[in-house]
Amino acid sequence: MEPNSRHIAMSATKAVVGLLTEILAADGAIRLDRPITAYVPEVVNSPYAAACARDLLDMRVAVLFDATQEKSYSLSVGWEPPGDPATDIQSFLSRLSGPAWPCGGGFAYHSANTDLLGWVIERATSAKVQDLLSEKLWAPIASDDAELTLDWGGFARSAGGLCATASDLARLGQVVCLDGSSGSAQIFPSHIVNGLATGGDRKAWSSGQWGESFAPISRSMSYRSGWYTVDIDPKILFAMGIHGQNLFVDRKNKIVMAKFSSWPQPVDGRTMWLTHAGFDEVRRCLRSS
Repeated sequence: MEPNSRHIAMSATKAVVGLLTEILAADGAIRLDRPITAYVPEVVNSPYAAACARDLLDMRVAVLFDATQEKSYSLSVGWEPPGDPATDIQSFLSRLSGPAWPCGGGFAYHSANTDLLGWVIERATSAKVQDLLSEKLWAPIASDDAELTLDWGGFARSAGGLCATASDLARLGQVVCLDGSSGSAQIFPSHIVNGLATGGDRKAWSSGQWGESFAPISRSMSYRSGWYTVDIDPKILFAMGIHGQNLFVDRKNKIVMAKFSSWPQPVDGRTMWLTHAGFDEVRRCLRSS
């Protein structure tokens, strides 16, 4: 890795796409409370039929894939060599069938939610996710180009495909830290960051899929639009992805840390804990210096 090397952010990408979606909603380009079938009628007979964009953003759709569906999903996003014939994300989502799963309950994480959100974004705006990310976020903020992986059909991998430099990921975090501003420019409305920090549902998190994994702080956590929040003072927002990708934002103390990693295992609980402990120690040292 060099200073201008790009590294994949994996699921930290969800926080960037979530931020983009909030910007589009503030612009009136998309309605987060509108059924997604109004934008993507192809999923009207799928388990996602009852969902709205807000449910996808906050991982509050109780969708479960069986082993065959999980394998098909992995093939469709291009994370594995293609089958015969090659498929893509939109084809996979269009083929899902079954009764609508409940929405608005506990946190239930699935990357397909954010990939479907990308399809909703493109239908709502008539623009590509990658072009919107460039226009709304990257061009006004970044020093280097970023990349976004595509599936076999050329559709953006909204759930995990952002490839950027560590410094540009930190710059994005700095804009979040400063409530949407960069220098004299207001990149997006300040209320968006307040919504990320306060709009999540603590009960949905603590009773959800990962509540026990983050004990004992789980009751002070929430998830909003791809961002995790920890409400124990000083509050932090963070994004994370498998194999050790992180973006931490401490708004109170104006501290941001971006980290790319290549952990051998997708999820390593001990190393994840050490990463958070390391950020806390960096904050302690900076506050006392």
